[in-house]
Amino acid sequence: MNRPTHLDVFIYLRKSRKDVEEERKAQENNTPFDTLAKHRRELLELVRREGHNVIDIFEEVVSGEFLSERPEAQEMLRQVEEGMVEGVVVMDLDRLGRGDMIDAGTIFRAFKFSETLIITPTEVIDCNAEGAELLFGVKSIIAREELKQINKRLQGGRRRSAKDGKSITRKPPYGYLRDENLKLIPHPEEAPIVKKIFEMIAEGHGRQAVVKHLDSLGVKPPEGDLWEQSTISHIIKNEVYLGHIIWGKVKHMKRNGKRVRKNLPPELWIRHENAHEALITQEQFDAANTALRGRWRAPTKKGVSLSNPLAGIIKCGICERALYMTRTTDRPNPQLRCINPRCQSVQKGVLLPLAEQRVLQALEILASKSPLSEEEIADSMASGQEDGVEIKQKQIIHLSKSLKNLTQ
Repeated sequence: MNRPTHLDVFIYLRKSRKDVEEERKAQENNTPFDTLAKHRRELLELVRREGHNVIDIFEEVVSGEFLSERPEAQEMLRQVEEGMVEGVVVMDLDRLGRGDMIDAGTIFRAFKFSETLIITPTEVIDCNAEGAELLFGVKSIIAREELKQINKRLQGGRRRSAKDGKSITRKPPYGYLRDENLKLIPHPEEAPIVKKIFEMIAEGHGRQAVVKHLDSLGVKPPEGDLWEQSTISHIIKNEVYLGHIIWGKVKHMKRNGKRVRKNLPPELWIRHENAHEALITQEQFDAANTALRGRWRAPTKKGVSLSNPLAGIIKCGICERALYMTRTTDRPNPQLRCINPRCQSVQKGVLLPLAEQRVLQALEILASKSPLSEEEIADSMASGQEDGVEIKQKQIIHLSKSLKNLTQ
């Protein structure tokens, strides 16, 4: 069909998997470039040349395979279905979606029922034209197969690199640097810290004691500004410090648009032993892992993990950090504790049943549509002596004062 002109259009920009890989390689060569900025310039030039009126620009900052992973695409399709524009300008048809046939059908219906055109630099697709559905379906299948081939080549390259003893993680493991050949070399400042962590754990110190020691020394953690107990566990269990490269312990799959993590058996892992200089010996690794496993853990039912029912709700009143649920052998009930080593709170934690009781008490007061102020509710909870009658009496006094002020 002839290319239309002077339409109200949206511009949709999205990076493909290939674009992400090319940007990464360019950054490694110190020649970074922005794919979306390049596409934006080209599409704006197309719009100017054909006299279109741009209503909005939707820029997807993530490279999601499925439509459910791309909020900007979802919002654009919603407005397309409402007939907000006459066309959508994209670089290629596969930029709208490379997901499964469900996504392809959703996109096709949105453009067909709203009679909206898909405009690319090389073609214009009218979803109501004869044979458009077949064309759209074929192009979607080709795009999907191309994506599979890209992923296959990408995973193949990663497996070959792992077999060659190269580090292909997002960033080098803590304690190492990575050279131009993707080989790991000890970090002059972080490597001694890793050795100290293994030494302390092997000597019987707990993870929290190690965290406090590192924080007292002002050691910067791998992520964020605070050391976590989980970080210590990850370091202790990581065989990279023995000089080994192991790849393929887990497999990531997508089901219903959600990423699912699946642990793979050891016989499917890719191992390259002695790929780089080790920071610890096998004896030190075994001793630290034995000590870590030997520390007491809260008993749980088979297949059921210990979970905090107030996770993300209860926070430390001093540092505002989420409280961590722990169990000890000398107490029958779990505790919620602040594990921030820098927190200056005198009261480091509270029993979980007591915290649940206070939460339920506060909800009961709020559910009764209490006119009490936040200070009065806090006072009533802190005292722990007031029952429902006393709360109602305070409500009566508060309402009486309000009524008196209104009648004056």
